[in-house]
Amino acid sequence: MKITTQQIKQIISEELNNILSEAAVGPEDLPEDIRIMVDGISEDEIQISYVDSDGSSAGLGSMTVDTVVPLASDFPCLKAMMVAYVETEKGYGPLLYDVAMEIATMKAGGLVSDRTIVSDDAYDVWDYYVNERSDVEIIQLDNPEGELTPDFMDDDCLQTKTLEFAKKNNTNWYDEPTSRLYRKEPTTLEILEELGLLILENFEI
Repeated sequence: MKITTQQIKQIISEELNNILSEAAVGPEDLPEDIRIMVDGISEDEIQISYVDSDGSSAGLGSMTVDTVVPLASDFPCLKAMMVAYVETEKGYGPLLYDVAMEIATMKAGGLVSDRTIVSDDAYDVWDYYVNERSDVEIIQLDNPEGELTPDFMDDDCLQTKTLEFAKKNNTNWYDEPTSRLYRKEPTTLEILEELGLLILENFEI
């Protein structure tokens, strides 16, 4: 039986989702004496990182979130916060994404990917949210031209990297996971607080 290109893509997507699911570290899986710190390092940036119990870097990874997207006055992305930088050890990224998403939902309109730079690994995380995470609310954003909702500007959002992925994957830009806004209830933050694994620095929830 001949396998189509679409079927091959689906198989690859399922395998990647399985890998992400199996490798992801949850709050209960954190090594002993490891915490997650949320640091409001400036008015424009929040850093979420793995730290030792004394607050020093644990070397497992960190994420920087911008509190507003670029050119927000013209392309507000429903008042989203934006992932600006992520670097983690294998399996430790998804938990930071969950924490960032929950904070962005509580403090702003939700969370979006970087509008111009998204690695293939980061793309796989967003794709996983779309296909495997029923606990996440996903909202379609528009492009700068207002193609989808011409009479509503609040959802206009830069789609620079999304267009690159759409060209690469031969899809419509609005079918790409990076074209969307992500929202999540603070269940992960609640678990981290309950376990005594959340440190807040220059930041309030």
